[in-house]
Amino acid sequence: SLTLYNTGTLAANANTITIAGNLTGTGNLLFTSGTLDISGDYSNTGTFTCGTGTVNYKGVNQQVKATTYNVLNTSGSETKTMLTSQPLSLQAVKQVSCVIYHGSHVPQFL
Repeated sequence: SLTLYNTGTLAANANTITIAGNLTGTGNLLFTSGTLDISGDYSNTGTFTCGTGTVNYKGVNQQVKATTYNVLNTSGSETKTMLTSQPLSLQAVKQVSCVIYHGSHVPQFL
């Protein structure tokens, strides 16, 4: 698990950073490059800036952060749920399945 209370930056470059649990807290997260695997819920209330990286939600019944993703992949069983009313924007999509969008918001493909 990872809990942020201040602004943090993750740069995986050509590597993968794995968060086996939940990503929580109130701090802002800048993910600049590489691959970020999240197996738990993303319930952090700060901003999430994805940069040029790939984000993989790999868990079961996950909470997904509503933000602009460069590349977003989902896997695992059950559903992925956005908990905010913010729109989800995608720069590139490899695999998105079982995503439940909050309210009337639908993904924006850029």
